[in-house]
Amino acid sequence: MLINKNVLTIEEDGRQLKFFSIVISKFFETLFINVLAMVTSVMLSGYTDAAVTVANLSTQVINLVLIFLEMTTVGAVIHMSMEMGRGERKRVGELAGTAMVMLLIAAVISGFGLILSAKWVMRLMNADNEILVEAATYLRIMAIFLPTTVLMRCFNYFLICNGYAHYTLASGVLYNLINVFVCYYVLYGNFHLPVSPIYGVAAGNGIACVCGLIFSAVVYIKKKCPFTFCFRGHLLKSILKMGVPGGMNGFNYNLAQTVTTALIASLGMTVFNTKIYISSIIVFSSVISFAISQAEAVFAGRYRGMEDFESMNILHRQNLFMAVGANIVVSSIVFLCRRHLLGLFTDDAQIIAFAGKIMLFDIAVQIFRAVNQVSDQALNANGDVKTTFLVSVCSCWTGSVMLSWLLGIRLGLGLLGVWLAFLFDEAFKSLIYTIRWKNGKWKYN
Repeated sequence: MLINKNVLTIEEDGRQLKFFSIVISKFFETLFINVLAMVTSVMLSGYTDAAVTVANLSTQVINLVLIFLEMTTVGAVIHMSMEMGRGERKRVGELAGTAMVMLLIAAVISGFGLILSAKWVMRLMNADNEILVEAATYLRIMAIFLPTTVLMRCFNYFLICNGYAHYTLASGVLYNLINVFVCYYVLYGNFHLPVSPIYGVAAGNGIACVCGLIFSAVVYIKKKCPFTFCFRGHLLKSILKMGVPGGMNGFNYNLAQTVTTALIASLGMTVFNTKIYISSIIVFSSVISFAISQAEAVFAGRYRGMEDFESMNILHRQNLFMAVGANIVVSSIVFLCRRHLLGLFTDDAQIIAFAGKIMLFDIAVQIFRAVNQVSDQALNANGDVKTTFLVSVCSCWTGSVMLSWLLGIRLGLGLLGVWLAFLFDEAFKSLIYTIRWKNGKWKYN
């Protein structure tokens, strides 16, 4: 049987936790976020090319900090899901409260640090002197709203863990609609700001985060999800024990991507923006596999808590099949529609032709990415966080970064060399994760 329905539903607290309900909610949430992110990029590219570079360099830095801070969230969610499988709601609430307090403190400190070091950070990102001041100011504005962004994302992770993924969809829709509306208004509206409209775009993102946070927090409280406002040192230790290696996987990947982005920026604004255009489109190729991986994380944690390894194995196998198949189909459709999609960003025939070749090559990358997304979440949910961390460090820096420099910069292959490095990175991780899952050592963490 291709799909075993028995492992797709779990009875919990008098209600049914359904696998595909989480998948569908995360799919539409991620799809909507990516669509509106692409719309924002289109609006910025219609304003000036420099605006695209400023926004993307700053967003890359903020995303890196968010991933770093979310190590606490990752550890908390892993523990919360296991404790829910054991029926320990009181401990779940204490885990959520401890993680939230720690995140708020860390976000305030990180935001203040970014405000002070914004110009230095942008120099590290190879920002040209022409855009250095704008990029630093844009980053400072986003840093002011960093605590709000962190808390919104934390509440959304906890809602997913509690089986309320459809509310994170609503939160994402609200956040992105406000963000796009403000972006359009300040760039193309008749209202004249006393500062650069680019800064208005950054402020609009912060305002959208405030609205998203209020919505998610209200839902969390109304649904009576376990939460105890406290700070337990022993629980924080357990959270970080899981969260640091598990969260460092995502942080390490995004750090490597940031370094790679800086390398691409050294090739000039045209090449950099071409990469942004491609990335804005191909992100849709892995939306379904990402949604599947998020649902697997929730279910794997529950099955781990119940010590039902047979159900977990069945679920993992069918998730791999669905994720790989989805990525092949969607990335192929994206490639076939490449001219229309790239035409939203630029009318340069040479850029469109070259980007199309990269998008064809990316189909192979997406196959391995599907395996990695599902396997990474499954291993982390079982507490096998050291494996994913070590594999990520080795693969990202030797594959993604070093090969990007060697092939893309040193040997002059440009973006094609960078994508070859991405393929190696994804393929290597896919191989190791598959071996790790099959040998079953993750059961003993």
